[in-house]
Amino acid sequence: MNSGEVWEKSVYNVFLDLLKSKKQKFMNIFDWDKTQRENPFGVRLINNQIFWKSAKIERSFVTTLGQSTYEEIARIISKETYGKAIKGHTYYSKINQKINQEINVIIKELNEGKRSPNWNEEIVRLNKLKTSASKVLIKLKITMDLYIPRFKNNIPFYAEIKSPKPNKDQCLQTKQKLLKVYFSEDWEGDYVFFAFPYNPYSSRNNYDHPHIKSVFKIPDSPKLLMGQEFWNFIGGNGCYLKLLELAKKAGEKINLLS
Repeated sequence: MNSGEVWEKSVYNVFLDLLKSKKQKFMNIFDWDKTQRENPFGVRLINNQIFWKSAKIERSFVTTLGQSTYEEIARIISKETYGKAIKGHTYYSKINQKINQEINVIIKELNEGKRSPNWNEEIVRLNKLKTSASKVLIKLKITMDLYIPRFKNNIPFYAEIKSPKPNKDQCLQTKQKLLKVYFSEDWEGDYVFFAFPYNPYSSRNNYDHPHIKSVFKIPDSPKLLMGQEFWNFIGGNGCYLKLLELAKKAGEKINLLS
């Protein structure tokens, strides 16, 4: 069995376990009599238990199929491909005090709408401080959702994995993390990313979530990995489509509405 087949089986089991746990939960909590009492007009307009059950499942299921599930799937794929991967890894290093302060200024300006986001311009701005800033270093402690110690060419990889429609604080905090890791004393390479497990806008050019747009330049930000881009980047070409196939297979095996 090759490595691809190994992670496919493991990811399929993640999907199955998720569905099994939700099916058991909904078997216990769905009460048709209670639903009729709580929605006297609605259940008469749509007198169908499957409709009301599915509505209840949808609200909870979207929350459950969230960050932790996608983090675990990313960890499984990355571990099989690169030998080791860690969820929620804390990165300890040091960073130039002046650069750290300037990163905080950039984040504040983005938050207040006083500057347009542009990763490349921000890197140039901060690079200028490398030679002119004081050499005082301060401790840096940052926890990221996914860490691959030896990514391509054995260079480390970090990513924050969030909903494709994150709130503004998440966007600002992630941008701050990426910049601080990038300019830490021990960092090498360029593999620091904000990743989404899927893109509800269908393409990068169509992506239109306002909070992301206020912090990252759309559509050409080099630090955003959206949906298929993310999965194929860590798992190789075809990884995203394979994940969709595995999800479909698990869904066909366990029907939450039956």
